[in-house]
Amino acid sequence: MNNERDIEQPNPMKRLSIVKTSPYQFFQYSTDQKNFFSVNADIPVLDALEQADCFLDAAEKTLSEEVLNGGNEAPLYLLRFGLALLGSAINALAAAGKEQGNEQ
Repeated sequence: MNNERDIEQPNPMKRLSIVKTSPYQFFQYSTDQKNFFSVNADIPVLDALEQADCFLDAAEKTLSEEVLNGGNEAPLYLLRFGLALLGSAINALAAAGKEQGNEQ
């Protein structure tokens, strides 16, 4: 008779380590709906999230300078909210991966 402990439980971090990005096109530039840029497929999701965090951090710095020159503060606060959520998700995923011995 099998004990529940003897049954190997699925490791969610193992599954996460195989999650990759899918192609995503953006910045339409003409009337024929072509895009200038795209996210490539097969980038590890944690790497993609960390890079997104870097891009958003640069945008935050740019908006902060705009606010200092009298610009509207609302976009800056919205960006900071998004950065906080993204940072929290990245940290949680990285910590979970380390706990499972599955560092990326």
